[in-house]
Amino acid sequence: MNIALVTALFFVSSNAFSPTFVNQNKVITQRSMFSGGGEGAVLEDDPEKLKQMEAAAKSMGMSVEEYQLGISARNRFTKEINDLRISTGDDDIGLEVDGNSLPEHLVVKISEAGKAKGKEAISSELKVAFEKAAVEARAGRVKAQQNMMKFIQETAKA
Repeated sequence: MNIALVTALFFVSSNAFSPTFVNQNKVITQRSMFSGGGEGAVLEDDPEKLKQMEAAAKSMGMSVEEYQLGISARNRFTKEINDLRISTGDDDIGLEVDGNSLPEHLVVKISEAGKAKGKEAISSELKVAFEKAAVEARAGRVKAQQNMMKFIQETAKA
């Protein structure tokens, strides 16, 4: 009887006592259009880079100049959002974020006076601060997009 029990245990899945649900929080970001490098300037001494850029532009139905303009506009847009700083909250409990929808720059500040308010107050004040920051970041991204479109229009006219 004991041999049968031991044999049965060898055939039991090694995951038998593992949780069936594993929460994996992964954030995958992808830049789809105009993911080329630099400001889009073709290096005259790099014919391979020029060929790659021509192929990418052709696949999107654009000229190389239009493609370069798109890369340059995207880089300016990304820089403007990354450089945007939004501060919310107060001196006791507050935060600072950039303009990305998932902030790459995040600073949370809680002073001693803020700590004295307790966990519930800190939690609720941070929640309000994050909500306000999200609204302001969204407005910043809209403004950055408007600036990008203005840049494209002005550059295309020239």
